[in-house]
Amino acid sequence: MELRSGVEMQASFAPIAKQLDKALTEAKTRLQDEGVEIRDRSNRSGFDKSGYGVPSWSFEFERRCEGGRFIGRIAAQVRYEESLFQGKPGQLEATWTSEVFQPASLSAIKNQESSPLSISSVSPATFLDLIREMLQKAEAALPQWFVASRDA
Repeated sequence: MELRSGVEMQASFAPIAKQLDKALTEAKTRLQDEGVEIRDRSNRSGFDKSGYGVPSWSFEFERRCEGGRFIGRIAAQVRYEESLFQGKPGQLEATWTSEVFQPASLSAIKNQESSPLSISSVSPATFLDLIREMLQKAEAALPQWFVASRDA
């Protein structure tokens, strides 16, 4: 497979990033009002020290809570990564993560699930529900003993 130039990648990345930005803008305030922290993990320039970087749009949506000596973290991430190769489309993926850990230590329990999304399925009208649904799945994956200690 032949590599694409940075100009080619940016040309196909820009309209998709714009679509995702618009969807995020519509949902951002409501998510923050619900206690969700939002982190931009994008690499819009595609710069990478290896020389093979690709532009990416990536946001993480996270909530944390305490339960006894443990911290629970639920998160959703939506990530679009442009393809490095000619004729291969970029990939849009949604991932939810659920983990329980003690401060300054590795996760005691971590669950994660990813699924591909189509660009056409993400819009300002659907983005908020997508994030909420992923956070609900992550919440449901928290272990029962943690939920009980959190709610006590």
